[in-house]
Parts: sequence; C-alpha cells; structure tokens
Amino acid sequence: MPASSAAYRCSHSLARWRELGGHREWALGAVMGAVSCWMCFARGDPRRRQVALYAGMAAAFVVYPIPAGKFWPYHWLPMSYWFVMCASLGVA
Repeated sequence: MPASSAAYRCSHSLARWRELGGHREWALGAVMGAVSCWMCFARGDPRRRQVALYAGMAAAFVVYPIPAGKFWPYHWLPMSYWFVMCASLGVA
C-alpha cells in the first residue's frame, strides 16, 4: 500500500495508538487508581469531581496523538503524566 493512502494512514495510526507509546502498564494503574478513588467518595463530594477531572484529562491526552498522526515519544508525555496522577489516586 502506498504511504499516502487514507487506508494506510488510518491503519498505521490505529496500530500505533494501541501501543499507547509503551505506557500500557500505567494505563492499567490509572484505571485502577481512578476507579478505586471514585468509589470511596460520596456523590456530590468535590474530591469526586477532581477524580473525574483527572480521568478526563488522561482520556483527552490518550486521544491527542491520533488526529496529528504523530507518535513520537514526547507526544505521549502529557498522557503519561495524567496516567501517573490517576494511578496515584489509588495510593492516597
């Protein structure tokens, strides 16, 4: 397939995105930390909104490299930061 075809670009972007820049372990820790912290706080607690904010930022930066089609290591740094923040919620 020529490198300029839309199908190639789409399949390449999807394959590279699934790798999460080599941060899959942090993704698991982030989900576990955010969910465990979310369950600890009652509905309406401001800390629960903060957990939602952290999870939302992590989700936004997971999607960030896709439209650009750029998967260099430094493009994953914001995502890894928010993954670590979400994982640290499980320790707190």
